[in-house]
Amino acid sequence: MENIILISCPQHLTRNRLPFGYSQEPLHLLYLGKVIKDIANPVILDYNVERYDPGELIDHLNNYKPKIIGFTFTAASYLTFQQILSDISSVKKKNGFITVAGGIQASSMPDYTFRNNPDLDFIIIGEGEIPFRDFVNSKSSQYEKVKNLFSRNNDTAYKGDEYNVIDVEELGWPDRTMISQNKYRDYKTLRSIGSIFSSRGCPYACSFCYNSLSENRSLRYRSAESLIEEVIEARDKFGIHCFFIMDDFFTFNIDRVKSFCNGILSKKIKIRWYCQGRADQGDYEMFKLMRDSGCRSIAMGIESGSEKNLKYIGKKTNKEKMLKTIGLAQKAGIKLRGNFIIGFPGENHEEIMSNIAFAKSLKLSRTAFFILTPFPHSLIWNEAVERKLIDVYTIDWNRFNQQSPFFVDKVGPRELIRYLNWGNQHTTNNILQKIYNYIVSADKREFIIDYFSYYLRRFHNQR
Repeated sequence: MENIILISCPQHLTRNRLPFGYSQEPLHLLYLGKVIKDIANPVILDYNVERYDPGELIDHLNNYKPKIIGFTFTAASYLTFQQILSDISSVKKKNGFITVAGGIQASSMPDYTFRNNPDLDFIIIGEGEIPFRDFVNSKSSQYEKVKNLFSRNNDTAYKGDEYNVIDVEELGWPDRTMISQNKYRDYKTLRSIGSIFSSRGCPYACSFCYNSLSENRSLRYRSAESLIEEVIEARDKFGIHCFFIMDDFFTFNIDRVKSFCNGILSKKIKIRWYCQGRADQGDYEMFKLMRDSGCRSIAMGIESGSEKNLKYIGKKTNKEKMLKTIGLAQKAGIKLRGNFIIGFPGENHEEIMSNIAFAKSLKLSRTAFFILTPFPHSLIWNEAVERKLIDVYTIDWNRFNQQSPFFVDKVGPRELIRYLNWGNQHTTNNILQKIYNYIVSADKREFIIDYFSYYLRRFHNQR
């Protein structure tokens, strides 16, 4: 069987990784590795948790002699993908392996990705497990029959028919034997943590999401029984007692969540778990069952307390619904993390301060403020390109970290950064988050100034 290497690209390459990484396993690569395991020998290199040494990687490629190297990356990690691809360019010419990319960024901009990466041979867009298996199992003369496959022709992408996984149950759950599980830990307890996908697709079209321009957003679920079986296997085989459900909104289907929680309780499975959910979905009974079955925290995309901004991003909810849902979750004893956005087009100082005050009033255990970022293949990306805020030929990918201003109509870029710092520090009730925000700041002195800039702004307005 042929050797296949699958690489997960981080936002920053470093040779100095901690003994453990962060809390998200490379699920996409684990699924890809699983579906080809009977026809190839897959190896996963996750540079989010592994130290990166180009010399070691080249030696590994020379010894392992893979047939295919696959990459997954986002807009934030696009530059590290380019760096790794450049580092292995010489050995690619020598050994003649094939390079293929997948994931959100490659799927969103195949033409751009080909044009700027001459050593990239193919791109597989969308849900790539079955197309990737067909690709690995095909001869070069048969590649044109592989669905979702983009190939290069004078830097222009041509693709086969599109494929989406109809029945997500057929994929089961990922094969965790391909990674070192002790590198993935809960940052609070330092216990091993597993990640779970319980569904595919999204029925919403939030304008800041790459999914907003997708034609097929059908939501497909795994059964509660399947999720429980994965939890039991991960616990018994890998010693995992903590899980993060990575769905954008696990709480969307209330009855399914209750079935999952009741199954955990009936089987007396002792675990801690976390998830993401919409701020307008859920009743008290659901949240209480979640708490009783081990759920300790839900991350909610609240985004804004402004009805105008909620409508702008196509959130399809309102402030009243969010307040009700948040109150029910807190009453059930679940800690909430709220995600918020500032830097909307036309947003002024008073509106940003109002959003920060709204976040503070919710008494969340953790908060995270982000600056509105026009990611590729989103409605906001199109708006930014039309306004010439982005030049598609000279894109600075360092800005796509959700902390760099784009829309600065009424609030300048430096002031937006100050509001970002103030929002993250002022609204959280978690002292560890406050300390962390300070530690990771690039300039400690400026961070302190930015932290108090809100008071300076309020004093100025009151004069």
